[in-house]
Amino acid sequence: MAPPDFNTTSRRADLPVYTLQEGPYNIRHTMLSEEGGRENFLENLCPHLGGASDRVIKEAIKMFARVGEKLGKDIAEGIKNHKEGKTIV
Repeated sequence: MAPPDFNTTSRRADLPVYTLQEGPYNIRHTMLSEEGGRENFLENLCPHLGGASDRVIKEAIKMFARVGEKLGKDIAEGIKNHKEGKTIV
């Protein structure tokens, strides 16, 4: 079986398609730049990611830090705050 080609566009027509190269750019320059976008992203992501294993959390934070170092730090802080019962942002 051949490995998946993540750069193809053979997906549902009604969903946006991003290549591995476009995805991080689009996160940074669209969703995170919209008013309230960063806060909404963190409030949605952190509770879910915080329920994962420590290894998965660490790897996810490293991945998001490649989009932006501050984003990785904000996610780590948001997960910590969520686990302590504090507000995420």
